[in-house]
Amino acid sequence: MTGIISSTSTMAIYDDVKNRIISLELPPGSTLTEIGLSKHYSISRTPIRDVMRFLTHQHFLVHSHGSHRVAEMSIDDYKNIYQMREIYESLSIREAVLLGSRKDVPALEENINKQKKLAKEPYDLLEYLRLNREFHLRFALMSNNPYLINGLDNVYDLFYRYNIYSDFDHPYGFAISEHIRIYEYFIQGDLYRAVSTMSDHLANVYALILYRLAKKL
Repeated sequence: MTGIISSTSTMAIYDDVKNRIISLELPPGSTLTEIGLSKHYSISRTPIRDVMRFLTHQHFLVHSHGSHRVAEMSIDDYKNIYQMREIYESLSIREAVLLGSRKDVPALEENINKQKKLAKEPYDLLEYLRLNREFHLRFALMSNNPYLINGLDNVYDLFYRYNIYSDFDHPYGFAISEHIRIYEYFIQGDLYRAVSTMSDHLANVYALILYRLAKKL
């Protein structure tokens, strides 16, 4: 990609650099410089400096000896990210069952229908990840807890880099079927089964990605 952004918005640049890191276009360990990025985006170094500072704070970049590198990936880092996701997801589904408004059901049902359709089409990891993120964040949004919503959103950015790095090409039908069960228990207001099924779902995804990472890291 050329990387030239018509808008000089710091947030637009931040989103683009972050997505390039998540997609591994900017691989782990690669060095980023203010000069290089300012040329890439045809802007001054001031917004680039802010972007690099923010990405470092979010653990996508590491600042050392005056330079920035894309954060390396490791089994321990993946485990730490998963632990945070597990905490956020458990709280999200619990609060969604207890507080979720019926007005949120149509959007969640639409997401599930898109996942069912996706399971019958040619493999599309990026579309699955998009729908997966939307599905899980729906529950967080029902909590009306901005800290929970932001926390889970940030964890997903970090988690998805491992999804892609691990060559997650396993058919995602199992994950979609688990999403359907979680959705059904939410509709029924079955707190115990919704929470336990979410926990099992996360554990299954975690184990699969961990198995693949162990062969690469």
